[in-house]
Amino acid sequence: IHISVASAKALASLSRREACNVVRVLRESGNHVMSSLVTEILLDIDEAEATSFIVEILTNSLNPSTNASSNYINQARLQSITKSIPLPLKQRMIHNKQHDGREEVQVCNLQLDTSVAELMQNQTLAEAALSCISRRIIQQSRTVEKQFCLGKTSVNVRAYALLSYFMNLGESSSKLGSTFEDTISAIHILSQFITQNFSRSEDQKESTMDEFYTLLLCTTLFIIVQISASTAFCNTERAEKACLECLRYILFHPVSMNTTVVAARVAIFVNKLNTMHLVRFLLQSTVNGIPVSEEKIAVKSDICHWLSSRFESRQLELVQNKVMSVEYVLYDATVFSEMMAQNDAEQSNGLDHIIQTILGDPDKCHQLVQQSKVSEFIRGSAKWTCRKKRPHIPLVLPLELERLSRKLWADLGSGKKVPSDFMQFVLQLLYAFSFLEEDPVSPFGINPRTFPLKESLHLLKHSDIVAGSDDGASMLYKTLKQYILHHCPDLIKKIERNQWLILDNETVSPRDCFVTPMKVCDAINDCMQKSTTDPTGVRAEKLFLASRSTYPSATVDIAVVGTILATVNRYQPKIVSYVALCKDPLILLQARAAVWKCKGLRRMIIRVLCDLMSANESIIMKDSTSQSAALRYLTARDSVIFRCVLFVCSSTSVLSSNSNEEKSSTHCSKCVGLLRSIASGRRGVIATLVKQGLPQSSVDFLVRFVPESFQDASELLSLLSEKDVVPLIERLVAASTALSICVTNSSRGEMTAKILLSASLDTLVDGFHFMITPLGLPVSVFRDEENGQDITLMCKEATFHMITTLSKINPTSILRKDAIAYMTKIANLCKSENVAGGASGTAALKRKNLLKGIWDLCDSSCKSLGDSLR
Repeated sequence: IHISVASAKALASLSRREACNVVRVLRESGNHVMSSLVTEILLDIDEAEATSFIVEILTNSLNPSTNASSNYINQARLQSITKSIPLPLKQRMIHNKQHDGREEVQVCNLQLDTSVAELMQNQTLAEAALSCISRRIIQQSRTVEKQFCLGKTSVNVRAYALLSYFMNLGESSSKLGSTFEDTISAIHILSQFITQNFSRSEDQKESTMDEFYTLLLCTTLFIIVQISASTAFCNTERAEKACLECLRYILFHPVSMNTTVVAARVAIFVNKLNTMHLVRFLLQSTVNGIPVSEEKIAVKSDICHWLSSRFESRQLELVQNKVMSVEYVLYDATVFSEMMAQNDAEQSNGLDHIIQTILGDPDKCHQLVQQSKVSEFIRGSAKWTCRKKRPHIPLVLPLELERLSRKLWADLGSGKKVPSDFMQFVLQLLYAFSFLEEDPVSPFGINPRTFPLKESLHLLKHSDIVAGSDDGASMLYKTLKQYILHHCPDLIKKIERNQWLILDNETVSPRDCFVTPMKVCDAINDCMQKSTTDPTGVRAEKLFLASRSTYPSATVDIAVVGTILATVNRYQPKIVSYVALCKDPLILLQARAAVWKCKGLRRMIIRVLCDLMSANESIIMKDSTSQSAALRYLTARDSVIFRCVLFVCSSTSVLSSNSNEEKSSTHCSKCVGLLRSIASGRRGVIATLVKQGLPQSSVDFLVRFVPESFQDASELLSLLSEKDVVPLIERLVAASTALSICVTNSSRGEMTAKILLSASLDTLVDGFHFMITPLGLPVSVFRDEENGQDITLMCKEATFHMITTLSKINPTSILRKDAIAYMTKIANLCKSENVAGGASGTAALKRKNLLKGIWDLCDSSCKSLGDSLR
């Protein structure tokens, strides 16, 4: 390596042209290839280019991601560079052709990690570069009144700031004392020039000199870092005095609101003795906001402690208090948020007034949303409130938020566009969420379900300020969505879960828009009249959907439920709040049969019921101490709903109406959709209902329209195997339903269906003697002790139903062979019982006829499967 460096130096010393070629070749190979050599050559031939090169390599070193992405060199690029270089220079390149591409990349990565260390280890070169840049700054300060070039001066000041910071990490020489003093004097002159010639008005937010002002401030502080860390300066007192005068002037003479915020942040860091945050802020400001990694921040002296001992705290407070006003918070709330996080909440009541002023003014809220840190400001405000002594009283009370919500949606319902106070509502809602997160047991916390969260999120997503705005409104949307997912996840997840609800929605026509909930209630009452103009309830359903598209769905739902459950023929709401309805969705099952007969009203109940079930599930899962207990409750709840809706669907008397559509199809698509949704989403519901027993009409409907019932096959198998727990009669009735589910839906899992078929038919064989009763006794001798139900009749019906079900098996199914084997076994049992004889009379004759009927049915079923009894 030393020989290569010496060769490159010798080649560069031949002429200026050769020196430029060497620099070009090394820079095309990556800025971190012999960076100290490139810097040394550039200082001799082009000081301006040397300054830019120093800025580039030092900036890249602060951000590893930028560094790696900009300096990775592959073999293809290296070959293209080689081909473009003339032959004589190609022969003199510092390049080992014996290495393959992978080895060259590894060498480059190693140089990438050590490039800055290589430059700083060469103390003479680093001091020469610093002196060169200092000389250029001093020269520009002397001619600033006649000729001022902002671009060149900014590059020089930026290079000096970065080089001063990195030299602090190494060993600096005592010769730099006069260099720092002369440079700080030049910076002072430049700062006076921009403040006097580019003075700002009170309402000027930004200036063309903002970046340059920040560079001057950062450079001054990096020089102070050097001075405070070194004891070798012979002119320490003069240098300190010059630095403090320059720093004081820059802090008290910003050129815009933007630079006032920068000065205030520096004052806060110094006043709070937060050196690490100050140095990070200075580095990021010097490199135009590029993120700086933690390992790159290191200083030898505590600059904040050094400055605080030489600055009066009152002076620093004057600088930071300049931005503690509503106007500055609306421009940049960063300093205000930092003050809230650091100050004592009991002694800073002025901050409360600023927050209340902003949240209480729609225009100011709209202006605040333009900032990227708006979410941090709102969260910080809630944390600020909760840092006070209890009881914590929020700056936005729940009743005020509810009042604003009602006013907002009243304006939307009247046909107005999104009102100006919508952003005010969103910010206050976000503050209330943040307060609830900080103090969940406070009596002033909100109940999220009392507010139109889903509608607010939808309006925020599609509002003009989000569509054409920067990161502020987008972050506001993401933050609000996170809170909703935490407190009311069903409002977002149910959109995907209940897609079947919107498959066949009627389109809302423009003339149906802006329908108030009261109009929906009147339409529902009209459906219940004998002389109604809307017997099917379709018009009422359209008005219901139109009202939901404008007003919050919770407001419309509570009005609809109150009307449907009214005992008299007018609107009398029985439900206190939507929250109470979410906690007990089974209340909707109290609706009269006349409501279920009306197509439109029935579909409205199903839609509201689905929303309430999703909300109830979220509440139960969140409030329950045990997840298993919550799941048992939800299974029981869904079982009740499933049984009731299944009865409605299977009862032709309930679904019958005057419409031709209902006569031709005795099932409701919404009801079937609800049943299928429950069966697919809640394991164990079908098994629970089968164990409890279902009417045969309900079983037939379940088997025909709810194929998801097969998902409970494992639970049904467990039920049939519980011989010591479940009585045989109950297992036999359950086996009849399980067999129907198995045969109809065997395509969903033939192996599982085969196991379930065997378990069901084994139960039938075990209960065979309960059906035929002992010899010489009446057929109906067995009865239930509790209700006196004829057990023999139950077994007989289950047996005949199961054998009939076997005849419906597809002849190509793998179930065919097992079905025939079991029917042969049952037929043999009938034959053996019939042969036993030994009795006569009416009872024996009935028993014989029963056995013959079973044998004939088995024979018929076997023939339908392409076989016969042997």
